[in-house]
Amino acid sequence: PSAAATSSARKRALLEANEEEDKEIRLLERRLGLGKRRKKREGAASVAERVPQSFLRDGLGYVLGALGTRAGLSRLCESSDEEEAPAPREGQPGPQKDSDGKESEDASDPSEGNDEEEQWESESLSSSPEDDGVPEASEPQGEEEEQEEEEESHSQCATKYVPPQVRKSQETLDDNKKEELGRLKKMVNGLINRLSEPNLSSISGQMEDLYMSNSRKDMNETLTDTLMNACVTPVAMPARLIMEHVLLVSVLHHNVGIEVGAHFLEAVVKKFDELCKSDAEGKECENLLALIAHLYNFHVVHCLLIFDILKRLVSTFTEKEIELILFLLKNVGFSLRKDDALALKELITEAQKKANTAEMKLCNQARVRFMLETMLALRNNDMRKIPGYDPEPVEKLRKLQRTLVHSSASGKETQLRVSLESLLGADQVGRWWIVGSSWSGAPMINNTEKKTQEKLYVGKVSSKIMELARKQRMNTDIRRSIFCVLMTSEDYLDAFEKLLK
Repeated sequence: PSAAATSSARKRALLEANEEEDKEIRLLERRLGLGKRRKKREGAASVAERVPQSFLRDGLGYVLGALGTRAGLSRLCESSDEEEAPAPREGQPGPQKDSDGKESEDASDPSEGNDEEEQWESESLSSSPEDDGVPEASEPQGEEEEQEEEEESHSQCATKYVPPQVRKSQETLDDNKKEELGRLKKMVNGLINRLSEPNLSSISGQMEDLYMSNSRKDMNETLTDTLMNACVTPVAMPARLIMEHVLLVSVLHHNVGIEVGAHFLEAVVKKFDELCKSDAEGKECENLLALIAHLYNFHVVHCLLIFDILKRLVSTFTEKEIELILFLLKNVGFSLRKDDALALKELITEAQKKANTAEMKLCNQARVRFMLETMLALRNNDMRKIPGYDPEPVEKLRKLQRTLVHSSASGKETQLRVSLESLLGADQVGRWWIVGSSWSGAPMINNTEKKTQEKLYVGKVSSKIMELARKQRMNTDIRRSIFCVLMTSEDYLDAFEKLLK
């Protein structure tokens, strides 16, 4: 018994010493202004730990945030005082007994009691004015800091959902991302500057490695910008140079993925449409048209796009468009005849009609006659009447393409069968030719008529049937219509006829 008494006395002495040390620490922290922020952070962390994972998944992580704040505790204390205050007046001893019982329970567990006393003492010290040399005027500033910290903690707990469109406009590239993009642009620019037919194999391999080690979005944008800056200039570019650049795109299109060629093709077509509408005087349109023509020669795009461009040029039929038609037919005319001779024949007929009606308006009628002669030579498969036509460079680079493409699908299997209208409206209707990029667009107008018909039919049934449908959780018009048909039909034939309506 003496040993037990001494051990219990030692424990009490240790607890008292710990309590004195904690009080001294809290006093020093309060004087230095450290206790409030630490309790705020600890309270927020403990609240975040107590929140179940199901709450966090449902976006309810902020529910217990108010319970850890001082304002919430003060409100709880005030409400509890108001509830317990009328008890002695009415002569009800029950709550007092409960409080006595709680005091006995607290006395039985000294560690819990000390913790609670420390918590309430720290709050009373922080809320009451100071007598230890700290001026009272500094108190409102501390309260403002507490309010700011509370707002920050609430804003961190309850984050607002930002739509992807707004998120894209708000996001800013940090320094590391800018440095990475700058490094990538330098590497791609260096490879494009050294591009030629002999080293095309090594450069395409290095490009594929860059695609494997970087984001495809960043690589597509960087490669497209570099090629556009290299090929689209106010002066006419050499045909050999443009063919080598397009061959690199074709190899990456077949080896890496069709999104490489699709991204480059969309940028070229949109730039071509913009320059055609602006009536540019340079050679940018010819260079862009050469890029599109060689994308067709190297099996990146289908002849459908080429015919769409030719039809658009024939429909306007000015001197500039006539030059572009001749330039395009010179590069891909005989390939178009092999792929779709019927569409080429219809195009020639349309061009002859336009030439007959616009003969008096055009000043240079010799160019019109030369264009018609070129089209007739294409229809008759007569290469000699087309001046400057040389298919050997394209055929030589096609053989090189077959050796560089890894897969067996180096022919027309990976061609993008996309029209001019789809490319120009890709931002509004989506890119169906790329997997995962299609978009249904705006809802169809005809759906409103169907909804009105369904609502009219549902309105004919009795209120009892509608109440029964509500109890069965038929919460859409289609479900309610089918439910009402099943409940009001005489037999299966009647139900079938009503469902067809």
